[in-house]
Amino acid sequence: MKHQAERRDAGEVCPPADYLRSRIANAYRWVFNDIHDSRNFVSPLEKDPPRFLHVTHQRRCEAKALSMFDNLAGAKARFKELKSVMGAKVYTLLGCKIAVGSIDEHDGVVGDLGRHGHFNLHPSEHANFISRFGIIEEEL
Repeated sequence: MKHQAERRDAGEVCPPADYLRSRIANAYRWVFNDIHDSRNFVSPLEKDPPRFLHVTHQRRCEAKALSMFDNLAGAKARFKELKSVMGAKVYTLLGCKIAVGSIDEHDGVVGDLGRHGHFNLHPSEHANFISRFGIIEEEL
């Protein structure tokens, strides 16, 4: 995994042991204007490490993952919820478009589906999502 060196925080495993390597034909992710933007496939922990200094192990582990969705409607609905809380800041922090692409077994490990079809993907070190994702929704 990308965060292999940080695999154990206070004796707890990250990513969780029940996360599995999976193949997902259509995974949806919020992205910025250009699919090649360096922020598109970076975890929250990598974007803003100080934000996660004093959080639980579980929250820190989740922050190492990439948020994705298994359906377009769920990705839009969750973005709308966050926009109602965060306002316009959501566009500078999370993105302004939706991209779709495929995930295969070599890309990392995936957690269970949650609300809106959300799942966490702990990427492998060599995962290259830019080559397999494309923007499909121009405006959120």
